[in-house]
Amino acid sequence: MKQLIACIILGTCVLTVPSFADSWALPSTTEHLSENQQYKLTVVPRDLKRFSDYLNEHFDASKPVSKEQRDAIAPPPMATLQKLTPSQEPEIIWEARLVNDVSPVSVLVPNNGKYVVTFDNWHSVGRGDNVIVIYGAEGKLIRNFALTDLISKRHFRQLPKSVSSTRWAGTHKFSDDGEFVLIEIVDSKSLFSGLTSSKSKTYITKRIRLRDGKVKG
Repeated sequence: MKQLIACIILGTCVLTVPSFADSWALPSTTEHLSENQQYKLTVVPRDLKRFSDYLNEHFDASKPVSKEQRDAIAPPPMATLQKLTPSQEPEIIWEARLVNDVSPVSVLVPNNGKYVVTFDNWHSVGRGDNVIVIYGAEGKLIRNFALTDLISKRHFRQLPKSVSSTRWAGTHKFSDDGEFVLIEIVDSKSLFSGLTSSKSKTYITKRIRLRDGKVKG
């Protein structure tokens, strides 16, 4: 309330979103199934021996480390898409490197296995150029998105954040025809209205066409 009164008196206001402390366990291999359980994506993250090594590589300005140097120390994350059948060995559809630095945080695989959509970056939810990434046949990159490709910079600044990450997402899903991924993003209006719990937050939905990454609304 004090913040609101100050805004009225001054005639202008920038919403100040608090930063929360957070911690991350070292990444591990994960498996992600399509809803019909006919396809499985296995993600093997970049091998990090110690969390402190990651921090030094990315945040120690006195000892800059390039991506090429990091790749030489530990290979970048890899993904394997498999088709599962009850009576046969899993069939490998493709294997490919992912564009994330360490690993995505979550993954969606459609029931037809034509695409893979990854979300966020380990230790950096909502930040960077690979918040949403779409892969197609043979694991080839179709398009990657920063959040500010979908919302305004002002909206992005208003989202709740921790030291490392931005809390932006609702529940994502594929369209019924499997041609779009529907992305839920926290609506900044619900933040101004004081709706802070996951049940009371409202969301805006962006439709992204999978075959070419075009945003349709």
